[in-house]
Amino acid sequence: MTAIHHYRIRQIQSEIHHRLLSANAVGPPQQWYESMHVRLQEWLDSKPPSEGFCSAAWANVNYHSTMVLLHRPSPANPSPDVADLRQALASAGKVMRAYKAMHRAGQINFGELNVRVVVLIVRLACNVLPLHGWHHVSQFAMAGPAMRLDYHQFIC
Repeated sequence: MTAIHHYRIRQIQSEIHHRLLSANAVGPPQQWYESMHVRLQEWLDSKPPSEGFCSAAWANVNYHSTMVLLHRPSPANPSPDVADLRQALASAGKVMRAYKAMHRAGQINFGELNVRVVVLIVRLACNVLPLHGWHHVSQFAMAGPAMRLDYHQFIC
């Protein structure tokens, strides 16, 4: 059961990648975002009892990582509105806190996918927030321009 659940979140993530990050991506209608929210919530609510690597913490990390992917700037949505950026930032913070707790408990190793998520979150804070007037990340944001990377480096 946990393997099927794992497969389902990867399907949702794949659809988001295709729709928002492909070379010919066109901004989807608001209904698509709403349906993705419903699917993500259904996925989280239907998680099987914790087994092996598919713990409750793992499910929350995947849910919030996918929310970051859905709401961050992308080729199909290069200038998301403030609500989307707030959602991305809130989910990014939850991912970082969950990774911290899992790492301290010895429940995670930082494989390639996990590192990509962390890098994506740092990029969100460094590059996007200052552009929208959120300068409260002050010195951290000052490093932003030196850290700009191409979107496609993170989707291959």
